[in-house]
Amino acid sequence: MTILQEIKTLLEIDDISSDGVSENIFDEQLIKYINSGIRYLINNSVPITPINDSSDSGEWEKVADHYEIIRDYLHLHVLQRFDRTLVIGGVNNTSNTTMNWIESEKTDLLYQLKCFFDLGDTNEV
Repeated sequence: MTILQEIKTLLEIDDISSDGVSENIFDEQLIKYINSGIRYLINNSVPITPINDSSDSGEWEKVADHYEIIRDYLHLHVLQRFDRTLVIGGVNNTSNTTMNWIESEKTDLLYQLKCFFDLGDTNEV
């Protein structure tokens, strides 16, 4: 399964819309969101590379033992931007609570990754 497909599965997005139209344009937008999160991780010393629609986790050999953490981080990063109810606000301000939870989870996941990859001069990227 590709990284894109795994993120789409976590976001509960189908490949084909109900009217049978492929979501290729949407995939391009989603890849841009994913790569934005990847750039943030790269800037924090996680040795991964941007993806395209056919990239799979096997391309990230240096992080194989931590792939699930990276995938979970990217899922939350994309969810923040993808879910418009979070961006524009929801009933009774519940979106603020959700956004705070997402930020907290992303921070925790980033700290876990930094324990393995942000090792100063000893880091081999």
